[in-house]
Amino acid sequence: MGAKILVVASDTENMARLEMSLSPRGHEVVLCNKLSDAQTVLDNDTTIDLIICDLIFPVGDSFDLLKEVRADHAQGDMPFIFLVEAESLLTDNLRKAAAILGADKFIFMDNFDAHRVRCEIEALLPEQTTGSMPPAITQPEDREIGT
Repeated sequence: MGAKILVVASDTENMARLEMSLSPRGHEVVLCNKLSDAQTVLDNDTTIDLIICDLIFPVGDSFDLLKEVRADHAQGDMPFIFLVEAESLLTDNLRKAAAILGADKFIFMDNFDAHRVRCEIEALLPEQTTGSMPPAITQPEDREIGT
């Protein structure tokens, strides 16, 4: 049985790439293109296992969503991955703020490798949602995906 993964992204191409990478592995992918829609999903669906969210949104603040997830007792330890269009857009300040707030990893879409992304995501999921999936291919201290 796969995981239920919430993908929150303003770019439909990025959403499609993630869905095409994860769905064939048995994961259910829930797509939202607005932060407010993602919050509604989280308020109404207690079966979400992991969140992938754009770091930079045209409207809203993705850090607010991360703070709300971390503050919620039931969701507080849910893996949260930030999606970044290009590694060059991730400033030191953004990286530090994400770490302080509890982000688990980053996915860089400019270096997207579907296999590596799947492995990294599945390494964050509880074992019962990944089955016999291959282990992550990066070291635990490597917090970036797609580089």
